[in-house]
Amino acid sequence: MANSFSKEERVAFENILEGFQDALVLSKNVGIYTTDQVMMERTNDTIWRPMPYIGTSINAAPGTDISALYSDYVQLAVPSSISYSKAVPFTLNALELRDALQEDRLGAAAKNKLASDINVAIMDVAAAQGTLVVKRTAAATGYDDVAQCDAIMNEQGVPDYDRHLALSSRDYNGMANDLSKASRSFGNEKSDSAYGRSRVGMVAGFDTLKLDYANRLTAAAGGGSLTIDTRDAATNYLVPAATQAVTGGTTNVDNRTQSVTISSTTGVAAGDAFETEMRASETLHVTATCSNVL
Repeated sequence: MANSFSKEERVAFENILEGFQDALVLSKNVGIYTTDQVMMERTNDTIWRPMPYIGTSINAAPGTDISALYSDYVQLAVPSSISYSKAVPFTLNALELRDALQEDRLGAAAKNKLASDINVAIMDVAAAQGTLVVKRTAAATGYDDVAQCDAIMNEQGVPDYDRHLALSSRDYNGMANDLSKASRSFGNEKSDSAYGRSRVGMVAGFDTLKLDYANRLTAAAGGGSLTIDTRDAATNYLVPAATQAVTGGTTNVDNRTQSVTISSTTGVAAGDAFETEMRASETLHVTATCSNVL
């Protein structure tokens, strides 16, 4: 009969295994707007931030009376709200608190989780609410993909500074692969960093970022037969307003979104983008497409 001895079990509390780490790429590259907490409590956790004015000009002969041409301005504002409060609850009884190491590690785990939640929330907003879309039917592979983003922003008057382009790791590495083969002359910093570090860097005015994880949106399935009526009677348009009447007074208006009616909602999902094409019949032809704006 073989010997059978009791075994001593040990937990190496000081030697923690390597874990997963959220790179927090997006949350490190967004602006932070801070508010006075007393004021936020008194305003139901919402503050309205004014939008810039867009001036209009007129043609008038020198010395002529233009008093009849004056027009009023509408001051628009956008609400910033604290919509939810996340927490990571855990309990330690009086006996467990004797081991301060556990409290520290549970606190660190909570901070890491909340930081990741912020990063995911930023990504969700960017993916679902992005308004400038460059249509691509294949993965990004080179300079032209970024240059098209630059062109569409320039056409809309988006300031040409502090631009960031966040790409999934596979798309980012695909662009780095293109750069590594572009010149084939090593000693070139751009090619060397692309080949040695899989780094793209600044391209077409964008500081490119590599995401450790990225949203994947379902491809649009609305097809090319969707239409939208653009005649005045259809009211598929938005007239910006500063305030709206409510019982007992007025409130500000959030003009960032509007509702429109399309011929069918079959196959249309949140996050879909729409291509537009004017036709002689004055009906706007809408083709649903989908692109990952990240």
